[in-house]
Amino acid sequence: MTIEHTWKPVTLLLVEYPVGDHLGLALAWLSFFPIFFIIGCLSIVLLRRDLHTITFLAGIFINEGINLIIKKYLKHPRPVMDPGRYKLSSYGMPSDHAQATSFIVTYLCLFVLLRLYRNASLLEDLWKYILCCCLVGIGGGVAFSRVYLGYHTWSQVGCGSLLGVLAGLAWFLLVHWHLSNYFSLLANSPIGNQLLLRDCSTIPNVLYFEYVHIKKESTHRQRRKGSC
Repeated sequence: MTIEHTWKPVTLLLVEYPVGDHLGLALAWLSFFPIFFIIGCLSIVLLRRDLHTITFLAGIFINEGINLIIKKYLKHPRPVMDPGRYKLSSYGMPSDHAQATSFIVTYLCLFVLLRLYRNASLLEDLWKYILCCCLVGIGGGVAFSRVYLGYHTWSQVGCGSLLGVLAGLAWFLLVHWHLSNYFSLLANSPIGNQLLLRDCSTIPNVLYFEYVHIKKESTHRQRRKGSC
């Protein structure tokens, strides 16, 4: 006896674009930005155990939860798609891609401009403003891609972007003014020691700090090896 099944694709990475449309292809890949970014954050958390990165990632998931709640409450349908396209079962207001990307971009720009070390001159800090402009450009590109590819309307994308900006701002201020005060306590707790949690919030340039100390430790071990 043959049992017939109804098949449904996993829609996490399902993004369609018109065949032969090179701009559509580029925008389809760009729309993966929030997913790839979250995967990158998870990798950093597993490798570095930095509390600020963990808190940032938690904010991304909280922002996504807010999006799901609002979607189920509003139940606003997505725009009508062309025949033959896969119909997404989720609602469209607000756009989850736009909200997630806006949250990430807002938080990162505030972190780069307010939390990272400051150089002696504006010219030396020029890379920060260039990076922020690139992030804003990516955010705008992701939002545009959702409309161009027919997954959302402009109002759905605009609502998602606004919510993402507000959530990113609120979460950054909460972390900056309150949660970061407990990072050192958590890192030095028994649980923090077991999980190898780190508090790097007081170090102005983590990359340079690690470079200097790893180089010093490597040189020290080489000398000990040579003296044996």
